[in-house]
Amino acid sequence: MYTHSHIRTVLIFLCHRLVVALAVTLGLFAIELAGFFSGVSMFNSSQGLLSTGVHASASVALLFFLFEQWECDIYWWILAICSTSSPLQRLRLLVFLCV
Repeated sequence: MYTHSHIRTVLIFLCHRLVVALAVTLGLFAIELAGFFSGVSMFNSSQGLLSTGVHASASVALLFFLFEQWECDIYWWILAICSTSSPLQRLRLLVFLCV
């Protein structure tokens, strides 16, 4: 049987994990926003298609995450699959165009 202090410790740990995941999401958002404002991906059609696809799938997945009350571990999978490919592609475009 779990004690009240053990449950509290586990909940605090899970809250910290979710805060870290949200911080990583904000960092990736800043990278993507910088790529958007630089106009680097405006003339790259594959970047636009990739970005549209991963953002649409991430929106659907996050809606299920919220409304179906999925576990917090699933958020890391959504972040890894849907939210990292587009900013990494924009960074790659920025590097290749600036060099």
